[in-house]
Amino acid sequence: MVMMGDLGIPMPDSIKGRYGEDSFFREIIENPKDHRHFMEIGDLIFYDREGTWLLCIPDIFLEKRWVREMIIAHGHSILAHLSMKKTLNYLEEEVW
Repeated sequence: MVMMGDLGIPMPDSIKGRYGEDSFFREIIENPKDHRHFMEIGDLIFYDREGTWLLCIPDIFLEKRWVREMIIAHGHSILAHLSMKKTLNYLEEEVW
């Protein structure tokens, strides 16, 4: 489990079971057979990118911030505030 910065928000526990709040992921939950590259495991959704399962991040609001915004900021901090491109490359290896 990762804590998101000074907010003290545990990831991925904070997004468990919240995919239905995002219209894109709601469709996947409701029609899993139509979305073969996605799998729900333990109330989390993962995307299969060529044999690597990436945690999907729903577009939801948590603790007064968007979860995706928090993850981008966290990745940027982990990389010691390197460029946007390096931050995105890092995140692409970890989440979808």
